[in-house]
Amino acid sequence: MTTKVKCPVCTNKRLLDMASGDQAEIIIKCPRCQNIIRLTFRKNRIKAKVI
Repeated sequence: MTTKVKCPVCTNKRLLDMASGDQAEIIIKCPRCQNIIRLTFRKNRIKAKVI
């Protein structure tokens, strides 16, 4: 099962797909709004914050 990660700022509904994850932190730039977003994965839950 994959989870679609959405941008918290714009209407981009797919920043990336997460298959499964225990713990990770990723910094990614949204291709649509150009904001830098910090993604935190813990026990298959996702938090997205704009930096």
